[in-house]
Amino acid sequence: MAIQMHKLLKQLYGDWKAKELLLGTMVAVMLVSFYHSRNVDAENFALGPQNTSPVEQWQGKHFTAHSPLLIKRLVEEFSDSVSADAYWLWLGNSQLHTINQKKDGDHLAPYWLRQGLACSKCSEPIGVSMPNANLQEYLVLERYLEQRLPIRGIIVSLVFDDLREDGIRNELLDLLDGQVEADLGQLAAGRTILQSIKQSAQKGGALNMNPAGGGEKDFQKRLERALETDLGYYFPLWNDRSHLKAIFTIDLYYVRNWLLNIEPTTVRKIIEPRYERNMQALRDLLGAAQREGRDVLVYIVPIRQDLPLPYDMKRYEQWKQVVERLAHDHGARFLNLETLVPPEHWGTYHNDDVDFMHFQGPGHQLLAKEILKQIGG
Repeated sequence: MAIQMHKLLKQLYGDWKAKELLLGTMVAVMLVSFYHSRNVDAENFALGPQNTSPVEQWQGKHFTAHSPLLIKRLVEEFSDSVSADAYWLWLGNSQLHTINQKKDGDHLAPYWLRQGLACSKCSEPIGVSMPNANLQEYLVLERYLEQRLPIRGIIVSLVFDDLREDGIRNELLDLLDGQVEADLGQLAAGRTILQSIKQSAQKGGALNMNPAGGGEKDFQKRLERALETDLGYYFPLWNDRSHLKAIFTIDLYYVRNWLLNIEPTTVRKIIEPRYERNMQALRDLLGAAQREGRDVLVYIVPIRQDLPLPYDMKRYEQWKQVVERLAHDHGARFLNLETLVPPEHWGTYHNDDVDFMHFQGPGHQLLAKEILKQIGG
């Protein structure tokens, strides 16, 4: 009797554990599905609802791009028919592709520059930017584009805060073909970038820079791709893992800011190793442009002046002097435009948070006017 009772209790316990597991799984799936339902633009979430990121067109062709997909489309459109002697490549972060509190008739600075340069034999500007782009990413973008378009000159916008960013984002890996890798391999910063990518691939097993077909590894890759496709078909959540990761990362960002009381006006400290890698990328970019005979204009971006800057001011002042000296040493022109845009042309981004980086439409016109003075004619 005792043995039978023991077996019955064991069976009931096992059934309950199975139901408990099933119930827990169902609740988890429901919660993850609800979490996943949020529509988040991971690249541009920090811009807030007050900022708009248009893509500019001229005579039916897009000439600004702020994502790898848009950059590839721009290259395809311009490589079909070269309508100018050569192009000015304008590299930037989100300031270049964002208008704060956009109104009818507002355009990005590259649009106003193109309007100012519009003539049958003028060089044409193309604006290529990424949110929070660092100088290592500038280098990759410049190497990619100079192989595909006749670049006459480069306009390099410099943002002190973006020196805290490091490496290149995964989306840019699609631009790294064999020739871009070969070019990067000739540069100190480029070799560091390639080595970092290789190390990440070895850890994650997700990236093969130079895949070789055939053999057991090739079969394994095909099997993995097939499993990924089937799981994505039957389980949409699996297919959207990157979206879930983006949402989770953004939530962690807000929690961190709340816990540490980080605000837009909080002073950001330099992260020395990242600073050095980014400055080496700038040296390499300027050096390559000088060797290849390209004109270069380097400028410190406008930043709002009606509030204390969220920078270590001593390092900021030192950095501007270093940049000016680098530009001079490499035959490039230098502009400091930090005070260009007056207070009334700045705005906010989240819950009346101060926006130090993105200005309104008139600010883009002012910026284009200053650049035009340097490269026009």
